[in-house]
Amino acid sequence: MTSGEAAATWGKATSTLLQSTQVGSSAHAKKHAAFRSVMIATRRYPGLRLATLAAALIQTATEGNFSAVITTIDKQLGDLHAKEQEDIDLKVYCKTEGDKTANEMDDLHHKMTEIQGLMDLVNLKEDRAAGRHRTNRKRYHRNCGGDGRSALNARH
Repeated sequence: MTSGEAAATWGKATSTLLQSTQVGSSAHAKKHAAFRSVMIATRRYPGLRLATLAAALIQTATEGNFSAVITTIDKQLGDLHAKEQEDIDLKVYCKTEGDKTANEMDDLHHKMTEIQGLMDLVNLKEDRAAGRHRTNRKRYHRNCGGDGRSALNARH
């Protein structure tokens, strides 16, 4: 219904239908005005829902009552309400998942901070141990005289 050819075909079909009907009574004039309004809306906003409504209006032109139109409108309203509820449910689901993800990210950030603190502590202990090793080595060389062989020879 959105292509140019489909719109042209639809326009020809509706104009032919309008030309073949005779406007006589007040009720018929109201039907004609309703049909014309739907046709204008269908051309302006092409879509399946308006086309369905237009088809129901065409059917009322032959049957003489609006029950088919009212049924179609009620069905479309029901479909719209169902779609609205789906959208609401999806919005709630997305919000819940977003909150859950944000909480997980906060937890992971906290764990990263803890791990970084532990790594800093390990590095500090390593630096202290390396510093003690250097200090002990210097003491050893100072006390043993050089490479430590003289201390070993003095014992034997």
